[in-house]
Amino acid sequence: MMAADQAANGAMTLAPRVSLFPAIVNVEVLRGRCPCRCVHCPVGLVSPSARRHHFGFQTMEFSLFQRIADEIAEHPSTVLRIHSTGEPLLWRHLPQAATYLREQAVRSWLFTCGVTTDKDLLRSIMEDLDIVEVSIDAVNAGDYRATKGVNAFDRVKRNLDYMACCS
Repeated sequence: MMAADQAANGAMTLAPRVSLFPAIVNVEVLRGRCPCRCVHCPVGLVSPSARRHHFGFQTMEFSLFQRIADEIAEHPSTVLRIHSTGEPLLWRHLPQAATYLREQAVRSWLFTCGVTTDKDLLRSIMEDLDIVEVSIDAVNAGDYRATKGVNAFDRVKRNLDYMACCS
């Protein structure tokens, strides 16, 4: 979009209109639950038994997610990024939310650890989301276990292979 501005000499010039709406909106859909114990994550640094006390176990209602997505849809250059203080793959509304984002033409981005056995969920996010970022932080199973605190390197590799076939 261009906005008309008047120069000092009275001539009209066109200048790009700057949007004050954020380029990326991070939406926390789930809090306090994750299968990993990452050394770089506030959730991972707390033992699973103490996470409820530190973070609470909260999930976003789908109706609130829809209202957020609807507002973002009015700003086509904005990306809605699903990134939680916990693992968003555990949010029960994720497949429905991914479909809703696609239907509303909202640019979407999911940040996940990729630890799941649910192939239908993986297929859904690959079909409906624009970007799926999987946090691995390792080149082998030993590094993965040291960084992520769980033995899921091979599972995540299989999930990445599966998702590559879905895209």
